[in-house]
Amino acid sequence: MAAVPKPFLQVRERIAGTKRLGLATSARSREVAVWAGAKVRNIVGPGEVSAAGTPGETGVILLYVPKTSDAAKAGLFAGEILLAFNGKPVK
Repeated sequence: MAAVPKPFLQVRERIAGTKRLGLATSARSREVAVWAGAKVRNIVGPGEVSAAGTPGETGVILLYVPKTSDAAKAGLFAGEILLAFNGKPVK
């Protein structure tokens, strides 16, 4: 079987005013917090934004909601996304 040649890629020129793409960074923390007895974490990064279907890095995901917690009593479940609470956006 013949070896497949490795493609050779080279940037010939850059369009004026364009920048190299780097890794996106976020000021939002990925730290887990407890809210209303449930464990929550900020939606961070383009992958989580896409998976959660949020309009951007806004809201939190409920990671764990104990059955006896205030969050569970309010009808919330693990895996749900909170975008607002009491009419105010969750940032």
